[in-house]
Amino acid sequence: MSEDTKPVVSIVVVSRDLWDLTKQSLEGLIFTMSQPWELIFINNGSKDETKAQFEKIAPTWAWSNFVGYKVHHYTKGVSLAAAWNKGYGMAEGDLVLFANNDIVYYKHGWWNILRARVDAGLDLVGIQEMVWGAFRFVEGSLMVAKASTLEALKENGKLFDTRFQLGCEDVDLSERFLRAGLKIGQVTGLQPDYLVHIGHQTIQSLAGKEDTLTKMHMARRALCEKYGYPEKITDDWI
Repeated sequence: MSEDTKPVVSIVVVSRDLWDLTKQSLEGLIFTMSQPWELIFINNGSKDETKAQFEKIAPTWAWSNFVGYKVHHYTKGVSLAAAWNKGYGMAEGDLVLFANNDIVYYKHGWWNILRARVDAGLDLVGIQEMVWGAFRFVEGSLMVAKASTLEALKENGKLFDTRFQLGCEDVDLSERFLRAGLKIGQVTGLQPDYLVHIGHQTIQSLAGKEDTLTKMHMARRALCEKYGYPEKITDDWI
């Protein structure tokens, strides 16, 4: 990628099925982004038409700020942490935005507002900040940071901890930011004026699988153990 086409931001979108919603989200990005950007699309073992339809329509996208796209198709689903690591490893932007495939973007300006919080000194910015037990974190549906900051926070060569098979990836990353003396926070006013995060679509699609709840509990216990909260590892707390 030449310097004149280098993206300002790489947007990593992980999708597992839900093609209609994913398509709506991706096309919203195409039409509302206001700085040069690239799409890193990770198809996480989708069983619907996601792979075929993405390969059909992505080459047709042409927009003034859209630098291009990179794609990786997993034949079997992997953890979100592993999928995010794959996408992050493909990114070339100075900023990296991790975005769910169930966010609908419909108005220009959301990126400028989000980017402004990074420029003002926040190191990890999302659309929702939450408190959960002992942890304060930026919820991972939409979060952005400088690539250089993310690189400095890698553990054992990886940005996201793959011990978390379902959930807690964003909590862990936020905790590492805070323990490094960095600032995290949310940006207000984006919902519903510029975008809407529908939420929980992938989790709901996995709800019928027997190991879904088990993986969620395992991730939460692993998080507590990692940061020294063994006394709080109870199903009531998690």
